Amino acid sequence: MVILWGLAEDRPLELVWQHLRELEADVVFIDQHRLPEYTIELDLDKQVSGALTGPGFSVDLKDIRAAYLRQYNFEQLDTFDGVARGSELWKQAVQFEGTLSLWCELAEAAVVNRPSAMGSNNSKPYQSDIIRGMGFAVPDTLITTDPESVIAFWRKHQRIIYKSISSCRSIVAQFTNSDLATIDDVTACPTQFQQFIDGVDYRVHVLDDRVFPSKILCLDDDYRYSDRAQVEGTSLPDEVSERCVALSRRLGLRLSGIDLRRSQAGEWFCFEVNPSPGYTHFETGPLSVGRELAEFLSRV
Repeated sequence: MVILWGLAEDRPLELVWQHLRELEADVVFIDQHRLPEYTIELDLDKQVSGALTGPGFSVDLKDIRAAYLRQYNFEQLDTFDGVARGSELWKQAVQFEGTLSLWCELAEAAVVNRPSAMGSNNSKPYQSDIIRGMGFAVPDTLITTDPESVIAFWRKHQRIIYKSISSCRSIVAQFTNSDLATIDDVTACPTQFQQFIDGVDYRVHVLDDRVFPSKILCLDDDYRYSDRAQVEGTSLPDEVSERCVALSRRLGLRLSGIDLRRSQAGEWFCFEVNPSPGYTHFETGPLSVGRELAEFLSRV
């Protein structure tokens, strides 16, 4: 038995669901739009046991061998518009998701990925230290609320970028003269500035001990928000592939999305590791991450 947890319209989750059904695997989909329809009982007395019930099913937790998590903050969903914090409906959703998260943390099942393993992405500086320790180059970095420090860092490197230091997505941009007009805004928000690395971007998805690398050709600062980005399947030097697998394992991730850039001098820089990657944008090569993930979940 495999459980999927998230939104039915979330493309990475939807694709795995589709492949699992093609494999005729037993699947339970926990749709966050329908949280009030699910219940979970968890017994932690001597071993992790209990039951998960929902529309048309009842599952013994011990029968669940794998899980793929892509859950969102349910309070931000349209389904919960107008639902007051502290209301019975809100408490029911919080209790269900909290208990299911606890099971995902403690269960013997193969969980992609356990909640605790997602934590490193909450602090980019913390994650960067781990990345550096695994042998990747990391750009020279400044985290500050001091405008003068930003200007000095800019003068030192000539070209720098800035982005958030948390898991909240931000648009990566180069610091330019026009940013001087709003430089004092940094006093209200610790911001991460990094040396600009000129080179070619790579997104490497790691599934257990396998790598799925993509090369991104783009002239814009952040290819994720560019309509000019070109993605193509590629290969990596063996040592870089091995380092990616080791990094993913070090972070406790069965599935990860690793952002690399090969500099003009041939040095491999790693910017960050996404513990819940939206891999579907990179499904361009002969190997499909979604299909391989479904097969992994169905055979563990």
